Amino acid sequence: MKGIELRIGVASGLFVSGLLLLPGSQRFSACYVMAHGAGAGMKHRFMSAVANGLVQRGIATLRYQFPYMEEGSKRPVGLTRFRGHPEAFTRGAPNAENPPSVFA
Repeated sequence: MKGIELRIGVASGLFVSGLLLLPGSQRFSACYVMAHGAGAGMKHRFMSAVANGLVQRGIATLRYQFPYMEEGSKRPVGLTRFRGHPEAFTRGAPNAENPPSVFA
């Protein structure tokens, strides 16, 4: 299943890649925000399988890369943490006038 490639602003001047999958009707009541494990990346086959399974059940999914993966590292450097709020990821989503429930 092909997704919509996104660039997501997570902090001032910091963007990460994202991949949004929508159910066939593009109408959905929930969006599951998925973060990958260390070293796997958002396009790992397990992440893809989970995202596709949820979309087939009418739940949109949004996967994103952590900044360290964007920089080409396979593991976090130091104790840096991602501090974005999941709802920030759905701004500008196809049904933004009636935002879906977001869970992560």
